[in-house]
Amino acid sequence: MDIENKKVDLVFLIDSSDSMKDEAAALSEKLNAAIEEANKACPSDLRVEFLGIEGTFANSKFDKTVRNYLTETLGVDDGLIKSRKYAAIGNPAQEDVAPAAEDIIKSYDWRAGAEKNLFVLGDESLYGGEMVLNEERIKACDDAISAALDHAVKVHTYLGTPHQTLPYPTPADERAMIKEYKRLALRTGGEHYIYTKGIADFIQVLKDTICASKVPHEDSVDEKKEEADKLEGKETPDKPDNTGPGSSGLCGQAADIVRAVNTLADVLKGLVESCGPQRAGNCTCHEKPLAKPQQTGCKCEGEPAAKKPEPAPQSDSLTQKPPVSPPPAPASQDESTQKQPDQPISPPVVPAPPQYTEIDELLAIAINENSQDGSDIYSHDPQTGKILKKVVDNNRNIGQSNALTTDGYSYYFWSNQRKAYREKDGKREEIPGLSGKKIDGMAFRKDNTGFMFTDSANQVYYYQHDPATLNMKRSDSHRLQVTPGPGESVVAFGRADSQKVTDMAFDSANRAYFIGLQGRLWVVEDTSSTTSWLTRYLFQFEQLESGAETQFTGITFDSQGYVYLCGRQINGGVSRRFIAKGRLEDKGKLTLLYKGDPGGYANITTRAFPDIAEEVLK
Repeated sequence: MDIENKKVDLVFLIDSSDSMKDEAAALSEKLNAAIEEANKACPSDLRVEFLGIEGTFANSKFDKTVRNYLTETLGVDDGLIKSRKYAAIGNPAQEDVAPAAEDIIKSYDWRAGAEKNLFVLGDESLYGGEMVLNEERIKACDDAISAALDHAVKVHTYLGTPHQTLPYPTPADERAMIKEYKRLALRTGGEHYIYTKGIADFIQVLKDTICASKVPHEDSVDEKKEEADKLEGKETPDKPDNTGPGSSGLCGQAADIVRAVNTLADVLKGLVESCGPQRAGNCTCHEKPLAKPQQTGCKCEGEPAAKKPEPAPQSDSLTQKPPVSPPPAPASQDESTQKQPDQPISPPVVPAPPQYTEIDELLAIAINENSQDGSDIYSHDPQTGKILKKVVDNNRNIGQSNALTTDGYSYYFWSNQRKAYREKDGKREEIPGLSGKKIDGMAFRKDNTGFMFTDSANQVYYYQHDPATLNMKRSDSHRLQVTPGPGESVVAFGRADSQKVTDMAFDSANRAYFIGLQGRLWVVEDTSSTTSWLTRYLFQFEQLESGAETQFTGITFDSQGYVYLCGRQINGGVSRRFIAKGRLEDKGKLTLLYKGDPGGYANITTRAFPDIAEEVLK
């Protein structure tokens, strides 16, 4: 099936009591604009229907009831309809959201092969209205969930602002109602929108819902299961991993012990090389071992880390260049004070500008938005930002993430098909074990261990790249938790835009860096654990233009330690892809390197793992 013509059925079902009149009008007014926006971001063969529960709203798209549509249009026996009939007195049937949803799920004329979606809107309980839950109302939600799972229907939920004459009795009652609307959505794979104070931006709500509606039901349910379990307090501990530091006993910690011993050996080796007999007299202060043992020279307390020079401009082609020798170590203070006044002072040694090589080549994957090259991967010059070539042609799919291995394999993910691939020398291979759930960010460590995650769930899956096999897969046994470190208040991963994490990158010390949608940057100092990582918040990158919104969706480094961010710049409703460049020591300042076609870049990657001094991260 043509992905862009994928069938999507979406039924809007609204509580027809007077308190929902504002939502009905706003949704009807914004629908056409939302569909237009959604078709740009995630085109589909969309069919929509608008039904009221035992009532309608004038001057809106909700001009027919569930009962009339099922019995008169489809010929369903009225005796099979579960939701109650309208009555002028008593608990209003117009607010029977869950039973009416069950009727639509079971009896609507869903198209063959279509993704089936139901969007329910209410401002009170899911059965009979009122602002307080009871067992009967909870069971009505359970029944709707069961029916949705049996018939593969995603239920999206919207909880609106209650009428001013009928507020929630207590804050606890409001929290319980929010939980119930979220539960109905999450357990069926749907999205949830909570607006108990104020009214939503329905263009954004509808666009997000339409795009989410394209995702296969089974994938959505699986993706949201963990969040649903947490909501209901059913969170289960991770499966034990006998290879990780969480194992009990000395044997279970053997891998960490060996790693620590090897690290200590490397440090001692570097110390001997730097300050051994052959360098007698050159280390005169309280020295610290260097970050990389193979370097020479002594680092004294209080000595600032030298900034790396900006590489000189070069030609568009990135070719292998010979390594540049490092500048000589600065003379110690004792040596400099021993110089005689009449001795000529040598001019300062100016280090040769470092040269970029093919490992610094920037590869960015396009999002299919306002453009015709969705999921294509472009190569950019790290010095000028200029496009060098199209590396991968992905036939107008929807790009989500990409990463490079040290041996040149390009891994990438199509969000519209939920499929993962890798490619080298023009040969594309699907990786079934990594396909399924969406992947917002992915990266490889220098040992070619791959990591992937979704933006709001603090779970990172890992696997090992092997060019000889496609049997990599994500599983609970290869999953770790990401949590804030001690004393950290800025949390990575969550449903709020301020918490969403979109990509990651590694340096030569195997530190992981997470970039957030709004430009927040976190670091994980130690990624050796296979069960848990601790984040530390560093800073937030600046917005690129005043009066515009910058969404950061990708991060990578070059071999000189410069950081590159990509994403989309939104101004006046129009988005354009960008690449920006900066240095971690500048704490969020960026230079716009490339501003290009409409749409956005979803991820960016290189094969570089730079040395980043610890002082830079303080």
